[in-house]
Amino acid sequence: MTSLSVFRDVPIAQKLEGSLLKIYRQDDSSVKMFLAYKVCMTEGGHPWVSLVVRKTRLQIAEDPSLNYEYLPLAGLKSFIQASLELLFGKHSQAIVEKRVGGVHIVGESGAFQLGAQFLKIWRKNLKTVCIISCQNEQCGLIFRDMGFTVYEYSVWNSTDLCSDPSIFVEVLQHIPAGSILVIGNISDCRFTQNQWTKLMSIIKSKQIFPFFDIPCQGLSTGDLEEDSKFLQHFVSLGFEFFCSQSLSKNFGIYEEPRSTSGAKYHLVWTELEAPHLNPVSCEVGGECEAESKRCCGEHHADQGEGEGETPTPGDPWVVESHHPTERNPWLSGTQLSTGGVPGQEEAYLLAQDQPDQLHLH
Repeated sequence: MTSLSVFRDVPIAQKLEGSLLKIYRQDDSSVKMFLAYKVCMTEGGHPWVSLVVRKTRLQIAEDPSLNYEYLPLAGLKSFIQASLELLFGKHSQAIVEKRVGGVHIVGESGAFQLGAQFLKIWRKNLKTVCIISCQNEQCGLIFRDMGFTVYEYSVWNSTDLCSDPSIFVEVLQHIPAGSILVIGNISDCRFTQNQWTKLMSIIKSKQIFPFFDIPCQGLSTGDLEEDSKFLQHFVSLGFEFFCSQSLSKNFGIYEEPRSTSGAKYHLVWTELEAPHLNPVSCEVGGECEAESKRCCGEHHADQGEGEGETPTPGDPWVVESHHPTERNPWLSGTQLSTGGVPGQEEAYLLAQDQPDQLHLH
C-alpha cells in the first residue's frame, strides 16, 4: 500500500518524558528527591487522592438526582459563584456590584486559549506577550500560536533561592509598553507595600494588560485569602485584567477537565478545575455581544439557567469552547465547533463594522 504523502515527511516525535525524570528513575539512591514534578504524591511515591475527593465521589454515586444533562452555556452557576468568592472574597464589593463573572472552560490551557483569542480579535494593538514565570511553557506556546510575539523573563534569585520582588520590578521597567503581561505564581514573591505601589504604577503608566495565573491557590502561603490578596489590590485601583486559576493541584484531580473562566468589567478571566458530572462541551448558541469599556472592554454576560433553555435573538450569551478555533481563509470570522448542539452545526465570531461589539451568529 502506498504511504500517505501527508505523513511522509513528518519526523518522529521525541518521547514526552523529561530527561530529569528519566535520570531520577534510573538513580538507585535511597535519599533521592524529585522536585520538578507538578503533582502531589504520597510519601511512598503513589498518586495522592484527597479525602474530600473520595467522599465526594461516593456522594455522586449515591445521589439519584444527579444527571448528565447539558449545563447552561456559561456553566454551573453555583460553582462559578463559589470560584469567584474564592478569588475575591465572599463579601467582595466587586461581586456584589456584578463587576465580576465566570464561565466554564476546559483546563488551564483552555482559559489561556480563550483569553488569548479575545485579545487577538478585539485588541489588535496588543501584539507582545511577556511571561513572568518559567513554570508555564504551555501558555507561551498558546500565545505564540495565536501570532503574538512572546518574551519570557525569570525573577528567580539564584543566590537566595527564591523569587525576588526587586528583580520583578526591574524586569517590569524594561518590558515594552502596551504589552500583555502573564504573571504566574506571583504570590511566591513577598512584595512590600512600596514594591506593590511601584509595580502597579509601572503597569498603569506603560498601559500593560495583566494576565494572572493562579495554579494552586492556598499552597504558596498556606492561606487561600493571602495567596489572592494581590487581586483585590488591582481591583480596588480599577485595573482591568484576566486571571486563570486551577484547583487541580489542590484536590489532586489532574485528569478531571472541569473548569471555569470568568469575565468581569475589569475583564477578569478565571479558570478552575473541579470534578463535575457534566463535561464542559463546545456549546455555542444565541447571540453574544461584548461591549468594550476603556482600553480592555466591559463584558456583559447573561448566564442561562436550567437545561434546554433556548436563547432569544438579542440576548447576551457567553461563548465557550474547549479547543483551539479554526480560521478558514474563505470566512470573514473565526469558526467554532458547536459540539453537536441540535439544529446548529457551526458558529462564527464575526468582526462587525463597530469594533466595540462582538456578535455570534
